[in-house]
Amino acid sequence: MPTAAPAARKKLPPKGAIPTPAEQHEDWLRLLRPDGPFVSLPVLVGAFREGLDTIPDDTWARLRQAWAEVQEDPALLRPSWERFVLAELLGWRAPGLREGAAIPESLRAGANTPDAVLLGPGRSGLAPRVLFFRTDDWGGSLTRPQGDRPGLADRAAELCRARDVPLALLSNGREWALVHARPKEATTVAVFDADLWPEEPILARAFTSLLTAGRVARPPVDADGKPSDSTAGLFARTADAQSDVTDTLGRQVREAVSLLVAELSRLDREENGRILDGVPAKDVYEGALTVMMRLVFLLYAEEQRLLPAEDALYKEAYAVGPLHKELETARSLHGDELGDSVEATWPRLLAVFAAIHGGSTHDLLWIPAYGGSLFDPSRYPWLVDARVTDRVVFEILDALLTLRSRKGFKGRERLSYKGLDVEQIGHVYEGLLEYGCRRADEPYVGVSFGRDKKYEAVLPLARLEEWAAAGTLADEVAAAAGTKPPTVTAAQAKSGAITAELETACGNDASLVERAAAFTGLYGIDLRGEPKVWPAGSVVVVRSGNRRDTGTHYTPKALAEEIVEHTLAPLCYSPGPAEGAEPGVWRAKSADELLKLRILDPAMGSGAFLVSACRYLSDRVVEAWLREDELPLEIARDVDRDDHEQLHQIARRLVADRCLYGVDRDHMAVELAKLSLWLVTLAKGRPFSFLDHALRCGDSLVGVIDVRQVKAFHLEWQDRQLSPEVARALDRTETLLSDAAELRRKIESTPVSDIRVVRDKAELLVKAEALSGKLRLAADAVVGAALAAEGISDEEASDISGEENVGGKRGAAQFRDAKEDAKSRAYRNRLEAVAGLVATALEEGPEAEEAERRARGMVEGWLKGPRAEAVRPLHWPLEFPEVMGVGTAGGFDAVVGNPPFVGGLKITGVLGQDYREYLVNRLAGGTRGHADVRTSFCGTWTSRRGSARASSRQIPLRRGSLERSAWSKPRPTAGQ
Repeated sequence: MPTAAPAARKKLPPKGAIPTPAEQHEDWLRLLRPDGPFVSLPVLVGAFREGLDTIPDDTWARLRQAWAEVQEDPALLRPSWERFVLAELLGWRAPGLREGAAIPESLRAGANTPDAVLLGPGRSGLAPRVLFFRTDDWGGSLTRPQGDRPGLADRAAELCRARDVPLALLSNGREWALVHARPKEATTVAVFDADLWPEEPILARAFTSLLTAGRVARPPVDADGKPSDSTAGLFARTADAQSDVTDTLGRQVREAVSLLVAELSRLDREENGRILDGVPAKDVYEGALTVMMRLVFLLYAEEQRLLPAEDALYKEAYAVGPLHKELETARSLHGDELGDSVEATWPRLLAVFAAIHGGSTHDLLWIPAYGGSLFDPSRYPWLVDARVTDRVVFEILDALLTLRSRKGFKGRERLSYKGLDVEQIGHVYEGLLEYGCRRADEPYVGVSFGRDKKYEAVLPLARLEEWAAAGTLADEVAAAAGTKPPTVTAAQAKSGAITAELETACGNDASLVERAAAFTGLYGIDLRGEPKVWPAGSVVVVRSGNRRDTGTHYTPKALAEEIVEHTLAPLCYSPGPAEGAEPGVWRAKSADELLKLRILDPAMGSGAFLVSACRYLSDRVVEAWLREDELPLEIARDVDRDDHEQLHQIARRLVADRCLYGVDRDHMAVELAKLSLWLVTLAKGRPFSFLDHALRCGDSLVGVIDVRQVKAFHLEWQDRQLSPEVARALDRTETLLSDAAELRRKIESTPVSDIRVVRDKAELLVKAEALSGKLRLAADAVVGAALAAEGISDEEASDISGEENVGGKRGAAQFRDAKEDAKSRAYRNRLEAVAGLVATALEEGPEAEEAERRARGMVEGWLKGPRAEAVRPLHWPLEFPEVMGVGTAGGFDAVVGNPPFVGGLKITGVLGQDYREYLVNRLAGGTRGHADVRTSFCGTWTSRRGSARASSRQIPLRRGSLERSAWSKPRPTAGQ
């Protein structure tokens, strides 16, 4: 008989307790607010195990006195104040400190030469450790550009990278900025304001601890080549652990999605199915995932001050970051019970979602309408009816903002979205595309094992009972979760207790509690501390494996940047690498030329390659602008020449508007790629970039490539033999696509300045898709018939060819050849069967609607084949008529990406025999033994100079354009 156990209550630290080192570091990090990836909390705790260094009382007294004096006469006393900070506070003295003529020649860089350098011991004598720069005027900006010159922080970072000295210290007298910059890494700028030191001495201690000569002058690596305890080494350790940060955040966000789905299920059960009535399980998951994506955008934008986060009304009634703190305070005062019974904050989240999408024109709060599908309230209207509790909202926000125990660190670390790359955010959410939802018609449970609970499975409770009765519980659960039977046996030994949390999870159903208690040791625990037990009627998050099964992998940022740079440099410079020129003489092409480039990722996932392409190409555009005496008029109206940050922001938006294209077979991946590009192009007061025309959903390997395939109603357009009515119906193909292309060119050519432009673009896209959409049924039929013909049965092949499989090696070979020959006739038969219906549907007569319905039913059957879901073809001339359109030397200038990899035999199991045969015969030219998905991607692209036959299966690139992918690199493992 299960035994009752008392409910677990979280212990809170007693008032007046001495803060732990982790709490101390968390305090000063919150005050500092560094810009860029700073030293992480676990690394700080490891380096300062007893807390920050202390400042001796006499030094502290002189510091306060010196600061008070220098404010009276900065012009006179600034030099002595800076000497005091460097020598007395930090211990920077000769011979390590070199100034003026004593600065090593290797560190001189003309006007960008540092004012001083701190040297430290190295393998062959003294080596530079920190570059020191000072402004000419007291209180001058350390970050803002000065005329045509970048800001001091940017110039310092540039020299740090060029001279391989990762640290710099900047001072304007009042502010002291620590800069960290390494090649191919984001710049970090942490500004310590001396005016705050008297009131917040912990900031002065942090400044001293990080920059004292005894630490900052040490070699950045130890004798074993590993990052040392030096300040540069601490940054390096943090960078090395970024994958762990991403993985931890990924697990927490997945748990947050699971919790929100469970809460929606609970509310739906209590309302007798009213909330989720008619909502497919897939939409429930996507709605919960969209909520997480919205929250991440808000957290990122608030920290970047791109939303009115400092506005009193926004901060009190809308802001997401402060809301987490409010809920945390309420929880510490009243416990979890109040949060479980209050539903006040969910409407607040829905309100800010609506304000971001539609804007706010209230007298006390102005928010521009950002538009975009991400925040569109009409996508998931049922979220409005859900009364999600404050407890659930807190746990979701806490999972997004606080890194919980991870490898080597058991504490909690506040996460700064300023320090996260857009690519890291994309990776976190791309992992969520591995999951989906299922409606449970019986009770389900979630079992999990291991330190980070990575061995998990969602199973019917009845199945556990069956296995237990048969004596196979440990073996079966271990197989389902991917762990070992002894691990399951040890966990099961702890089962049997009935807790308040278990009763809550079971919906207080006594019968279910009794059943579930038998396996409590196996259950995972959700973010509320409740066991993962879901009553019948719930919607449950399960692993679907869609993307991993189809060979999709995350690409690390460094690899994406390398591929993009090597691909785009020959297109962006003249002279440049294409002419064999040395880097020192490369010259960026004009901005107009650069903005005409068309870059494609045909398997974009979260958009990592498109983000890298956006950054790289926009940098070249700014380079071209600044080379000229005057900025273009349309740019000069909005920004000064010396505001480099704004110039790059404008350039990124122009590149996203005009140059970037992407495709993915998962429509949620398309939404995720939009989010990634929105984050990298976000501008204060401006709507989201309009990307709906450029980021499309479909299978890059299945679809028509040449407009002539549509018009001929055949993949091999030379072989057309159409009935007169089909030919007549498709005769206006070029006209429709030309008109659609012109509308799409208007979309690309208009910068997004306000929401009205976004709405105008949306209307233009609707018109363009209405034109190309008239041809979609015909294109789907052309491809669907081919896909179905590749999967014909032996019986159909025998009927067509007259050959029988008589057995034996020779007989099997003869029949296989006969079956291949029969596929052409099978393809023709299917086209003939649907041609009349397609023609009638295209004529738009009184019988068009019924003809389209019948034709669509046939075509959908062909596209679905043996799969759970139908293939969604990507028809290139229809999706991108301005690139792949009519009568032009069209094509993309470059293709970048990390194509998915699935081996030949695995394709059959995942995507079907017909799909694999389609790749063999339509993309690989009938060559067997090479039909993996990645080979098919790489073989699909060619410069536009092939034969007419080749163009029926290869997507053209413009002459002289380039492609590069991760094909030549080792494929990422599951952990990459």
